[in-house]
Amino acid sequence: SSDVCSSDLIILFTMHRREAIGDFLIKTINEVAEILERRDDCILFYPVHPNPKLSFVADFFKTRLGSKVIVLSPLAYAEMVFLLSNSYLVLTDS
Repeated sequence: SSDVCSSDLIILFTMHRREAIGDFLIKTINEVAEILERRDDCILFYPVHPNPKLSFVADFFKTRLGSKVIVLSPLAYAEMVFLLSNSYLVLTDS
């Protein structure tokens, strides 16, 4: 379980487009992880996409970032809007 406090800045990350799968995705998740490793005040929220070709992303983030990542099940519209409105930074291919 992660320790989220009100002072944590939320970084929301989503990536699921077919065009992004491959080298671009690998490079992107490594760069996102580097940002989180340098910032003690940020936490990553990652809603998992149901595409099985993306299942490794959640495992990568959990292994590399530990409690600095919160992996979520796919979100309903209202939940996503709430998370978007409370995020410091949104990184997405949508």
